[in-house]
This record gives sequence, structure tokens and C-alpha cells, in this order.
Amino acid sequence: MQSTPSQVKAKLKLWKLNKTKGRFEFKESGWLKKDDNIANKSGNESYRDFTINRIYKSMTDRKWHVVFTNGTEIIEGSSSANKEQVWALQLEWLIRRHFQNKNRLNPQGIKNLSLIFIDRVANYMSSDRPIIKQLFEQKYRQVFAEFNDGQQPSDSAVEAVQGFYFAKTTQGEYTDKEDACRKNKEIFDEILHNKQRLLSFESPIEFIFSHSALGVGWDNPNVFGIATLNKAILRIRNVRK
Repeated sequence: MQSTPSQVKAKLKLWKLNKTKGRFEFKESGWLKKDDNIANKSGNESYRDFTINRIYKSMTDRKWHVVFTNGTEIIEGSSSANKEQVWALQLEWLIRRHFQNKNRLNPQGIKNLSLIFIDRVANYMSSDRPIIKQLFEQKYRQVFAEFNDGQQPSDSAVEAVQGFYFAKTTQGEYTDKEDACRKNKEIFDEILHNKQRLLSFESPIEFIFSHSALGVGWDNPNVFGIATLNKAILRIRNVRK
């Protein structure tokens, strides 16, 4: 790497687009400097609001800090704490891509599915306003309106497009409401055992949420979009000046 004494550069670990595989991987970036936009460097539009404002070593904790123009700051040895903002951007990107694919594939008789891996089951399934479910439904309504002349979907329609399967559950990860438990079994059977219905337009499910179970032994050719929502958003890997 070539650098001047006044220019500090950092490598971050981030969700980077693998163009060959068509998916995002949590990998190390190249050298980044002030005014670099993370979306441009990673191919991941989730980071479009992340432009480096400053890279410095704190005299207080003796650790390197990277500050972005949106106010987010990450410290050497830790990940970005502003994960909800990035999750929202990831979901918005995925949902917009989903509608684009849907408009392209539906006329060909192909149903489009999107898969969302989450960090914790409780962030989607709980009785206390789970954050990932909230963010998804908010962004779904927003993008739906863009593709449907400003119209808004009904609450039941937003709920119907969501499917979920979590193979490993413990008491407390799911809401204890009887209806949720009943729907969980129905969706479980549809996703794993009735693929033909899932792939048909008869089934309203278009987005499938999972933890890690679907990553092993589950194959579906109609999954055209994948997002991974994880606590690890941005992490400092190396700094050089």
C-alpha cells in the first residue's frame, strides 16, 4: 500500500458483495480512507449512508476509531453499534430487489422468494415488538407503495407474505400465543414439506425468515435474494498510516 504520512487508512470487516456467487459475505475490505463511501467500496447499498469522516487513534483508550458522516463510530476491537440502521437499509435493499425480480419473473410463471437470515429468533418472534419484524414491515410498506402507485397493503397482506422457520427453539423465543404456535406448524410444513405449494402463486409467502436451519439441507431454486442480518455490521481489521 502507498500512503502519505498525513493520510491514515483502515481496513474494515463488512458485508461485501461476492459478484461471482451473487451473495454478500462478511469479509475484509481493501484499504479505506477519509471520504470513501462504504457502499461504493463493498457493492453493498446497505452502507450508502456510511462515508468515512475521520480515522484517528484516541489518546484516551489508545484504540483506533473510524467515524462516519452519519454519526456512527466504530472502535478497534468492537463492531458498529448502529446495527438497526444497517438492518433497515439491508431490508429495504432486499425488498426493493424482490419487487424488481417479481415484476420480471411473474409474467414467466416463476414465483420469486427472498430469504432473510437473522441473528436471534427473539428479534423476529416475540410478544414485545421484535425489532426485525418491525423493520421488515415498515420497509415492506414503503417499497410496496413505490411499486403500486402509492397504495398501501393491508395488515393481513403484510403478514401473509412472511414465512418463518427456526429449527432450534427454546421456551421464550416464541410468543406463547396459541395462534402463533398454530401458524408456525403450518408454515413449517409448507416451507419444508410442501415445496410445490410454496413455489405456487397459491401460497402468499414470499419472504422466509430463518436463523441457520435453512442453510443446511434446504434447497430452493426460486430464492433470488438473500439478506443476512447480524450483530456484526462493521469491524476495524487493520489501520495503517
